Amino acid sequence: MDDLFDIAQRAESVLRKATARLAERQGTNLQTQRKELRDVVTEADLESERFLIAELSQITPGATIFAEESGLTDNDSATRWVIDPLDGTVNFASGLPWFSGTIAYQRDGETLVG
Repeated sequence: MDDLFDIAQRAESVLRKATARLAERQGTNLQTQRKELRDVVTEADLESERFLIAELSQITPGATIFAEESGLTDNDSATRWVIDPLDGTVNFASGLPWFSGTIAYQRDGETLVG
């Protein structure tokens, strides 16, 4: 069984690093693409997602990843990470400070860490 306290501590550290990187990137010249009428994705979203996937995969090797931009990995694990690498992209892209990264760790569909 996974040590949820250890997973939570390590995941929090990873998320802090990811959001610090986002804060550093805000206000820089970022490529932005429209996903839907009112939804955009920036290169910072994609970079943050790649970072989170790589780091969280080291914490729980074999866990499925369900990420907002890249979707679902194809492994069939009882555990998974749900990742929104940049929640509040419109605010972020507009220079507003109200954004975050969001992650959750689940086992058999139950959220255990988030």
